[in-house]
Amino acid sequence: MSFSIDLDKYRIPADTSQRFMCPVCGGDNTLSVSNISGTYKYFCFRASCKTRGTEHRGLSLRDLTTSRRQQQKFATPDTWTAPLDETSMRYLKAHHCWDAFKNRLIDIRVDHALARVVFIYTAHDEYGAVGRHIGNLGKQRIYRTVPKWYRYPGSTKHPLVCGTGSEECVIVEDAASACAVSSVADGLAILGTHLTNEDLLSAMRYKAVVICLDPDAKGLALKFHKLLNVFRPTRIVFPPNDLKYFPPKEIRKILQIGQVVSPIIVP
Repeated sequence: MSFSIDLDKYRIPADTSQRFMCPVCGGDNTLSVSNISGTYKYFCFRASCKTRGTEHRGLSLRDLTTSRRQQQKFATPDTWTAPLDETSMRYLKAHHCWDAFKNRLIDIRVDHALARVVFIYTAHDEYGAVGRHIGNLGKQRIYRTVPKWYRYPGSTKHPLVCGTGSEECVIVEDAASACAVSSVADGLAILGTHLTNEDLLSAMRYKAVVICLDPDAKGLALKFHKLLNVFRPTRIVFPPNDLKYFPPKEIRKILQIGQVVSPIIVP
């Protein structure tokens, strides 16, 4: 027997998914509500909870405008070049991303117009791109303040995953850290500061999960652990610095991949 919910309390934009507290079992952030072109689908991640259903509600004028914009999928511009210039190679090697690019685990290009090294990835036949700004990379100096990381319009909502298909994934914040960890385990970059439905479902494809966020995000790591550990064996590693600053040998030592360890590790 399944339980329904009052969708009037969960109005969300078209073609998006959000998580809420389940009104039936009380699970924190376990209720997933998706608005797919006006059709609402909802379910609770808890195996013991039977809250699920589908209801068509149609699209508002704002939803129609937003949906039309989101249909423009990302495609790599022809003007982007391979990262073979001195500045790009210096960044990729210093942050231990070069091997992932060289071994074709991820495609990397240079957007000279925005002065960014761009990590291009695929998920479910959709493309995404996230760029790291490097001040002296562009053809002309950019004087305005720009974000360090930029997710290009039309990118897939799925996380960036870099690796060879290991049984354990390591959740990190940015693309560079995902590439750095790829020689040890699959790196899953959430590309932000919150865990989306797409991030959660991607992590659940693995037998085990390691959460390894920036040293200043311990509260966030504990929150992620509380949610993920319900579905997969999950542990937290608090690294001395971002993983992108360590070579593979040191990353393996920090993460203790394949070893029987405590749920929380502080190197």
